[in-house]
Amino acid sequence: MSAILNTGLGHLAGSKIEIMISCTNLADLDDFTKSDPMCVLFVRQFGQWKEYARTEAIRNTLNPKFVKSFILEFEPGMTQQLMFSVYDIDSRSHDLKHHDYVGSVEDSLHNLIDDNHLIKTTNKNLRVPGHAKSRGLISITAEVMKESRNKVSIHVGGHKLDKKGVLSLNKPDTFFQISRCIDGLTGSTYHPVYRTETVLKSTHPRWRPFEINLQPLCNSEWDRSIQFSVLHFSGNDYHIIGRKNTTLREMSQLERNGSFIQVYLSSPKKETQKRKNTLSGSLRFFQFKIDMQYSLFDFFRGGLQIQPIVAIDFTASNGAIDEDLSLHSVSNIRDNQYMDAMDTLGAMLCQFSTDQRVALFGFGAKWKHKNKVSHCFPLVNDVFVKGIKNAISQYEEALPSLQFSGPTQLAPVIEKAAALAESQNTSQNKQIYTVLMVITDGVINDINRTLRRLIAASHLPLSVLFIGIGPADFTLMEQFHIGMDTPLQNKKTNEVAVRANTHFVAFQKENINTGGNAALAKEAMAALSTQIIQYMKKNNITPNKPKLIRSDILDSFTDDQAPKLLAKSPSRASLISVKTAGPSCPTCGAQIDPGSQIFSDVINTSVT
Repeated sequence: MSAILNTGLGHLAGSKIEIMISCTNLADLDDFTKSDPMCVLFVRQFGQWKEYARTEAIRNTLNPKFVKSFILEFEPGMTQQLMFSVYDIDSRSHDLKHHDYVGSVEDSLHNLIDDNHLIKTTNKNLRVPGHAKSRGLISITAEVMKESRNKVSIHVGGHKLDKKGVLSLNKPDTFFQISRCIDGLTGSTYHPVYRTETVLKSTHPRWRPFEINLQPLCNSEWDRSIQFSVLHFSGNDYHIIGRKNTTLREMSQLERNGSFIQVYLSSPKKETQKRKNTLSGSLRFFQFKIDMQYSLFDFFRGGLQIQPIVAIDFTASNGAIDEDLSLHSVSNIRDNQYMDAMDTLGAMLCQFSTDQRVALFGFGAKWKHKNKVSHCFPLVNDVFVKGIKNAISQYEEALPSLQFSGPTQLAPVIEKAAALAESQNTSQNKQIYTVLMVITDGVINDINRTLRRLIAASHLPLSVLFIGIGPADFTLMEQFHIGMDTPLQNKKTNEVAVRANTHFVAFQKENINTGGNAALAKEAMAALSTQIIQYMKKNNITPNKPKLIRSDILDSFTDDQAPKLLAKSPSRASLISVKTAGPSCPTCGAQIDPGSQIFSDVINTSVT
């Protein structure tokens, strides 16, 4: 078992550490070419060395800088013994026995971390056990990771790059490389974090588009120096044609020159020769797009409000309320499924509504004192009630005054919800998203009209959650159970929704087969999270600055739960790694309390 240590690094407990590897002057174990080195990390567990991860192999070099890094979670109280071994790759075999062993070094993770700085480089000599002779120098750079969901989409090409060769007549074989500074924000030492493929014999190469997360790019620090460089392989080594030091912030502020952003490259060779003109061509960025991957937590923290609407099916197929098998039957013993659905999903949505106002409608019935069947009528005079408990009470109070009828038509309810969503005037400064819960017992009779209304409303801040109640066949409703990349389509008219804005769950089936109300809430919230973020992204709405969470939400939590809402959002990885007995959100790992029907942590979902 690992020994207990007092490292003085307790504040880094649970932090992820990124380890970057480079080597210089490796022993050359190949006869006719230089070595093809690869670094392998081993971790000591229960007295045995276990392989943890490998870098990529780099061809024909004795001075490799590996792009692939190692990620470890720091445990300050334990000895985390590490061994870095370098091999010369001789074949495609995964078995290390088939490759030449260059040498190794051992160290502990806490020795590689600096208490005063978040980044530290340790240099050690590689050796074969039992031999004193150095087999080269290995540089181990350890840095505390600043995780990010954000990424940069890049499409870049070279323009008028310098030719190579004795008379500078040869077109180079080039690749593009991004490196980040590893000795402070603006130091002089850089380590590669991305390499493209090689384009052969061109002074105007264009490399394939790619994406890179902000963490490897600059460790999420917008003002950290990064280096763009173009390299080519000539003779027996890699040479830099040109390079440019910049920052993510600087790149984000550059203006486009027509269809691209142009960045000029400087030749290290010409700089050494102290020439007046050190230019060696330029880079043209046809795309340099910083894609901010906000989570639903970010929007809620910035004040996003959910406006719940509940629409209840009162058609005759539910059965009269005085019948034992009626889906609207109410007794003192237990709630009916309509009440359960409202209590489960309505309460979940109300957690993110400051005023707790719930719009309450019915359809497919008429008031007993009226003659006309309505397919969208309010259950209270002013449409809104305060809180889901009052909504359930108003539902119970209305039941004796209603005469169930039909058919099941949903288009009027969709129209009403769309009008309400549009009237909210959702914007950057007024972030309101409407969620309509349609609770129904059977097949929709106006499916084509409903489809048209849903597609027409897909540009609005509105999602429609269809909840199936009872034993009916909901096959037709499954078309509303869609993914983010497959929005609704009306095959008769070929109309397609702007985005996914519906979801369907069969309440009884979910309740019986997958663990009750918590499973239903998980599935519904995961779908709504995706749809809300997608709407915000399409409309260029970003989270506002964090606001204080209102006191009545905190009052609804226990003393142990309330502080969690004000705490920093944990990462998805840290949530998943915590073993819990209760149900959790599939998107963020947050626990759901089935007893109180509320989330114990705010949703932390993001959409790419």
